[in-house]
Amino acid sequence: MSDMELSNLHAVVEERFPFYARLPLRILADKAKLPPKAHYFLAPALGVALAVIAILARAALIGTATTKVAYITLFPMVPVGALVGGWITGTTVALLGAVLLHTLILPLGGAADWLALFVFLGSCALIIATTELMHRAEARAFKAEAMEALQSQILEERKRGADALREALSRLEATFENAAVGIAEVALDGRWLRMNERLCNIVGYRRDELMQMRAGDITHAEDRAADRENVRRLLSGEARSYSTEKRYIRKDGKVVWADVTVGIARNAADQPVNFVAVVEDITARKAAEAHNQLLVAEISHRANNLLAVVQAIAQQTSFEGDPKAYVAKLVERIQSLAASQTLLVRNEWQGTDLCELVRAQLAPYRDLIGGRIVASGPAIRVNAAAAQTVGMALHELATNAAKYGSLSSEDGKVRIAWRLVDDEFMLSWEESGGPKVTPPTRKGFGNTVLGRMAELSVGGKTRLTFAEEGASWMLKAPADRIFVR
Repeated sequence: MSDMELSNLHAVVEERFPFYARLPLRILADKAKLPPKAHYFLAPALGVALAVIAILARAALIGTATTKVAYITLFPMVPVGALVGGWITGTTVALLGAVLLHTLILPLGGAADWLALFVFLGSCALIIATTELMHRAEARAFKAEAMEALQSQILEERKRGADALREALSRLEATFENAAVGIAEVALDGRWLRMNERLCNIVGYRRDELMQMRAGDITHAEDRAADRENVRRLLSGEARSYSTEKRYIRKDGKVVWADVTVGIARNAADQPVNFVAVVEDITARKAAEAHNQLLVAEISHRANNLLAVVQAIAQQTSFEGDPKAYVAKLVERIQSLAASQTLLVRNEWQGTDLCELVRAQLAPYRDLIGGRIVASGPAIRVNAAAAQTVGMALHELATNAAKYGSLSSEDGKVRIAWRLVDDEFMLSWEESGGPKVTPPTRKGFGNTVLGRMAELSVGGKTRLTFAEEGASWMLKAPADRIFVR
């Protein structure tokens, strides 16, 4: 301990344990829960009581006729008073006892009486002084013991406090280093002072590299002005902290988005010392948000296109006076469109496998697939526009084949084939073995789907023929208009 601390400790012990703290009279007063200053009233009161008792005992035991052993009853009372109540009690007994003795019982006479009085008072003074020295020696020993105990208690408390502080600092350091977010201390001039490993991983720099840089050095140029304004607000006291989303430039040149919360550490005088920043990498979240926005725009665009297609289907579907037949035909065509949409949604509008698309459109004839219906070609993922176009074309071809073509008889067959030749995609539908084919006398919506609509959607060419042995249809289009990019 320092000298000042020891001095303060002595003052505490003196305040708690004054020199008379171990007197029997003080102990009794403490047990009776009397105020500490009550001792100064109890001590002389005890002296008065002892002096009166001594005089009464002198009068009762010896009487007033003789002057011999005049102070015999006072002598035991003086050390008793000094032992019990200290020098105040002992002095009160000696002086008051002598006054009462020579006032009430034995008036002072000749020189011998005065000499006896002086001898008595001198003896009392010696007894009182000896007793007082004994009390003070005992008080010093008690204070030393109390001082040692208090000092040990303080040292033990300090040791426990230091251990708790070390443990807290160890936990804080472990939290700092192992946090799932980046944590850093930054000087008021922007220099990096301290950072955890997570922050280094976010920005792609080593600790020693960051220590040679400022926070603005790795901040995206477009975000620096906002950073400076936020720092100004912190330093001026307008804000105690702030949160913002900003971009860092990693060491490898990539941009990383971060959610940054910055506070300011202040000293006891409320003066700013440094900044404390918590940095969370939100690059994935930002990418997801951008992707979602793109999806929303894409869905809106596709929904508008889909509604336009449905409107065209409704307008182009022929009405021949039978509402039920019209509704049935319209429902079939919309269901065909829905089958293609289901595949696209399942694949998050990233296209679909052409073979799956063929099977979806020929689902009403699934029992014939692999037998009377044969589909062959390489594995190809077609984009959304091609899926809608090819899907509706296959539906129209299958419907016509079931009503008038090869699927309307038990012996008819359909062959669907697709292939790639250089950069050109070709898809063909060929019927055989069915009834004799007669070319249609008028063109309906089916012809539009198989012709102009298909050509416009994928930028290709189509050919629809009605030979006697069966109908055939072919689509040729640039591969980059068919494939998923």
